[in-house]
Amino acid sequence: MDPKTTNSKKRNKNNPHRLLRHLIIIFFVLTALIAIIMPFMATTNRMRTLFGVSIIVLVIAVCIISFVYLTRTVPHDSTGIIIPKQHGTGITINPHSFGGKLIWLLIFVVLLATMVVMVIK
Repeated sequence: MDPKTTNSKKRNKNNPHRLLRHLIIIFFVLTALIAIIMPFMATTNRMRTLFGVSIIVLVIAVCIISFVYLTRTVPHDSTGIIIPKQHGTGITINPHSFGGKLIWLLIFVVLLATMVVMVIK
């Protein structure tokens, strides 16, 4: 067995962020499954509301886990609201800057307000 392969497997097992990445994937898959099943199962308005609220709850969970993951992986010395992603290509919201925290808070508030409106309606 190649020693490089063995070391990388050990690193992946000991990576503290591994659980967060797996949780994000699980919640994404659950959200997609509910979105796919919903048109076939939701026969009443109450069922549609239940499916909609469950999707919002899963999206809120993904946002919370993503925020925690970013606060642990993005260096604290990063400046600016929008920064390059640490893994892969693209950009992300800096969870350490004041503006970035406001954007994350706005996302949570909008999702929670949407859920409340769906439940009350």
